[in-house]
Amino acid sequence: EGKICFRAMINEFGISPSLQHYALMVGLLGRACLYTEALSLIWKINIKPDSAVWGALLSACIVNREMELGEYVAKKM
Repeated sequence: EGKICFRAMINEFGISPSLQHYALMVGLLGRACLYTEALSLIWKINIKPDSAVWGALLSACIVNREMELGEYVAKKM
């Protein structure tokens, strides 16, 4: 449902996502264990991801015990 809202925000309402929007979406994907999709979204951001974006994914990695990815994400922060 979050993915649908995010796409609608962009495609139907013409709203450009802020880093806060991306951080929320990355967190949502990470908590759903969709790490590849979360990383793909991060790499598609037109501006440099900030610590909130990386932190959202890191939090999901910690909760889900994804230590290898968590180490990678921590280095990006």
